[in-house]
Amino acid sequence: MKLSLLDWKGAPVAPARLVVSALNKEGEPCLIQRTSVDGNANKGSVIVLADGLTNTYYVVLYPTQSGSLKYQVTATAGALTYQGTIGEYSLKAGHCYECSVMLNRTVDLSAIPSGFVAADHDVLKGTGTRQFTIADGAAVKFSGVALNLSEGIVCAGSARIILEDGTVNTITSTGGGILAGPQGSGLYISGGGELVVEAASTAIGGSSSRDCGHIFIESGTVKAFSGESTGAGIGSGKRHDCGNITISGGRLTLKGGGVYGAIEADGAVTITDGVEYVDATASYGAIRSEASSISIGSG
Repeated sequence: MKLSLLDWKGAPVAPARLVVSALNKEGEPCLIQRTSVDGNANKGSVIVLADGLTNTYYVVLYPTQSGSLKYQVTATAGALTYQGTIGEYSLKAGHCYECSVMLNRTVDLSAIPSGFVAADHDVLKGTGTRQFTIADGAAVKFSGVALNLSEGIVCAGSARIILEDGTVNTITSTGGGILAGPQGSGLYISGGGELVVEAASTAIGGSSSRDCGHIFIESGTVKAFSGESTGAGIGSGKRHDCGNITISGGRLTLKGGGVYGAIEADGAVTITDGVEYVDATASYGAIRSEASSISIGSG
């Protein structure tokens, strides 16, 4: 079988190695054969070495005796894992099959290098201590993230963080937690999971060195706590501005620093009827808007 590996945009993917596995209709591993490099048959999966010149890969598989089998691809390259499904085939002896495989990328945060940039459609998981950036315009999924950082995650521009259903995602930082993109951009948080951010300065939003754009909380359980006297739970950083803050869904528990609100914006603060609850605590005004525009729904 001749395979061409592509990302979700259709661009070629050339991992260091890949594994092909076959499953029957009951999801059980089936007998397949290794490439000509090693002709021993094995049950479960076959390892294929990349040729290093193209993104084309070849794997020799046994013909199927009855029905069809589902074939899956797992490719690895350092901290990155690519996964996709070839599809279901009923293979005949002597035939060559060609297939393009669309692969999703999973990132192991314990193995990322310094300066790593999370791309659109990435699934992030695992523990980690390295700061990273979310690319401008990217939507990334948090799937059991546990981070202990000296500086927070940086959004290069507009970004969406999706909390995978049933997961708990934690960020602890001696600086900012999640640094939203610059003015004019938007940070969106959604999904059915939980996000807990505990930061020395602002948990989600700006910082003492940068303004930030608009922040939208659409769903999920979000807990954001600032431990600094000039840090907000969500919103502005020390002496820097934040755009509008809109909360349209989810369950929120927020705590501001000494003189900052749990929600602190220079623009408008809007909380709609779709929100399950907001528990906002601060010493000097839990919800504050420099634009004097605070709207809270009747729910």
